[in-house]
Amino acid sequence: MLSVFRHHAVRIPLTRLSSTVTAAPTLYLVTAPDCSDSGALSRRLSVRPTHFERANPLHERGVIQYAGATLDDEGKMNGSILVLRAHTLDDTRRCIEEDIYWEENIWDREKLTIVPFRQALPNTPVVKS
Repeated sequence: MLSVFRHHAVRIPLTRLSSTVTAAPTLYLVTAPDCSDSGALSRRLSVRPTHFERANPLHERGVIQYAGATLDDEGKMNGSILVLRAHTLDDTRRCIEEDIYWEENIWDREKLTIVPFRQALPNTPVVKS
């Protein structure tokens, strides 16, 4: 189940959150650790080209503001961090669920979190038209 941390790190199921459209898009921080099974890294690497094929247009449109892999102590990829720009949490959830890393069970669905994010530096978010 996709979850969200809100207010004092309380875990709230996404289905209980409002999907009201905001006047302006909001930034959301997505923390997506990979599954811990021994095949997760090889699955990640096998679909990585598709992951980028799908992610690049989202970045060009300004939906994905920042994204990258998290690394373990040996420098191996073990998850992802994304900052997405969307009108609702539901939009953010849909974007995540359409990613090949979600579809192929690379991201650990029980540990993935989405939180609203307020950018401090640089002073303005990257906005693409």
